[in-house]
Amino acid sequence: DDDDDDDDNDRKPRRGPTDAKIIADDVASLIQRVPTAEADIFAYPIDWNTYTSAQIHRTVRKWITKKTTELLGEEEPALVDFIADKLARAAAPD
Repeated sequence: DDDDDDDDNDRKPRRGPTDAKIIADDVASLIQRVPTAEADIFAYPIDWNTYTSAQIHRTVRKWITKKTTELLGEEEPALVDFIADKLARAAAPD
């Protein structure tokens, strides 16, 4: 039946062990490039053209809220607003 052949062509290819290795290598490479020293983190250039204010407000704000709550033990909306505002204005760390 020709319909069965069409179904086989619509299936997504399975990832083999080599694909998993490539992905693991890419992730390891990315992790190695992330700065860890405070001076390097603050000096790391950010391509602000990549981010819109809406993205910062919608996505990054959730992360900021989560991290500040983890660090402080409770939500601090004023601190979250302050950090999100700094990011939205692409302010350099002081």
